[in-house]
Amino acid sequence: MNEHLALLALIRGAGPGCSPPGRNDLKRHLTGRLQQIGTPALMEFAYVQRVAAEVWGAERCAYFASVLREARVTPKSPRRTSWQTARMRLSDLPDQWQPILAERIEASEAVLRKKGQVLWSAAHTQNVIRALRGWAAYCRAQDLPMSPTGGTLERYARVVAQKASVRTASDYISRILTGIKLVMPGFSSQACEFVACDWRERAAEAGSTIKTGAQLVGASRI
Repeated sequence: MNEHLALLALIRGAGPGCSPPGRNDLKRHLTGRLQQIGTPALMEFAYVQRVAAEVWGAERCAYFASVLREARVTPKSPRRTSWQTARMRLSDLPDQWQPILAERIEASEAVLRKKGQVLWSAAHTQNVIRALRGWAAYCRAQDLPMSPTGGTLERYARVVAQKASVRTASDYISRILTGIKLVMPGFSSQACEFVACDWRERAAEAGSTIKTGAQLVGASRI
């Protein structure tokens, strides 16, 4: 017989001079059942409350309700920090890139400066990861190598511009190159730099674009 059935049997078998189970005993019982079976324990306890009220009356068993309410109130999880969000998004990237970016996150968060290493903000880190995720997905879909060329980067920029805006395309290209230079040490391409510069100029000429909510395009769609 499990603890729930045992408690029901105890209540139903209570004689005229018996008192209801104490508040602390009920708390321990409910905590144990929650650990054993999870949230269904709350429904179990609500049934226990009804049975107890039939035996001793609703007034004497009113504290059962407060025990149940306390158990239902769970503490909120602490708000995720920007750095924690960045770490969480690493799993969206190719496996070989994740340790390198994780190291940059650790150094940037702790402000551990090394010669020749630029520290990133949490927001910039998330943006680079988001751009690399889109680039990696595009390369897989098109069966292209992850290392960009001027031609592949230009075609990707056009895809992004069609779905979002010239400004978005420019931002993505810049962030992709920033990320690629980190995860592919030694990468260098004048053609890619030309493409990035060209799209920055296009974005500057286009000016700021104000979109309605319906016109905004999420990164996953890009």
